[in-house]
Amino acid sequence: MIKKAFYLFILVSLVVNLYSVSEVGAYRPEVAISASTLRPGDFFWLKVSAPPEVKVKARLLGSELLLHYYDNAFWSLVPVSYWTGPGTYVLTVELTNNTGGYIRKELPIQVVARSFPEQRIRVPETVRKKALAPENVDMDKVKIQKARKIAEQNPHPPLWKDKFIWPVRGRITTDFGFVRYVNDMANGRHSGLDIAAPKGTPVAAVNCGRVILAEELHCTGLTVIVYHGLNLYSSYSHLSEIAVKAGEEVQSGSLIGKVGATGLATGPHLHLTFKIGDTAVDPYLFLERELSY
Repeated sequence: MIKKAFYLFILVSLVVNLYSVSEVGAYRPEVAISASTLRPGDFFWLKVSAPPEVKVKARLLGSELLLHYYDNAFWSLVPVSYWTGPGTYVLTVELTNNTGGYIRKELPIQVVARSFPEQRIRVPETVRKKALAPENVDMDKVKIQKARKIAEQNPHPPLWKDKFIWPVRGRITTDFGFVRYVNDMANGRHSGLDIAAPKGTPVAAVNCGRVILAEELHCTGLTVIVYHGLNLYSSYSHLSEIAVKAGEEVQSGSLIGKVGATGLATGPHLHLTFKIGDTAVDPYLFLERELSY
């Protein structure tokens, strides 16, 4: 089964030596990626071994990547959006030192096709209109972006430890990436997993991190977002109760809140999302797994 497949960042390790006439300083910088063939919704590690004074920029799919320096290297988790079509894309890495030394390296990233099923749900039209009204969607987005910006301004190496755990156990009612229609109107892609459970069931943090948002949003209802370091976030939506506050540190298994049906929901369930920056990635790549290069 695809959901049990795990072949991304463990199977492939591509290391590129960059020393040449363009060598930056007296060292030989190295760029490594953990996978070069991915599906939409996957991610890979980028590691640039270089001294901290070197300026490093990396871009993929038109976006500049967020890099954190720790353990003698620049690191980034690089997502591939579920909107990305199949094809070969170029990862560009540039290194510049304070004496003018410069290196530019281009690495091919192959994205293979992945199909996502359709799903149609129905809710009272008044609920849909309120939750998905453009002004309410924008208001939610501003709150989330503000919280994430604060986290990005205080970069942190990985906060997670050991395996990621399931926040709650229950039947999966909607998988990652489903093409969603609400009352026969297109509503984008499903950003995570819907896990059905009775109202009031405790919801646990999937791993260690810091709460950056804990409040009610129009679409996702009572929502908690946890920052796990290295631009990785988990979010827990449609809760009936919130048990944490923004700024609070949580451990793996800490109580986040309780299952509910707030916001745009058809019944009690937890909507669990993993994001790298603003890009949703497949939760099955984390759950019951250790995340390391």
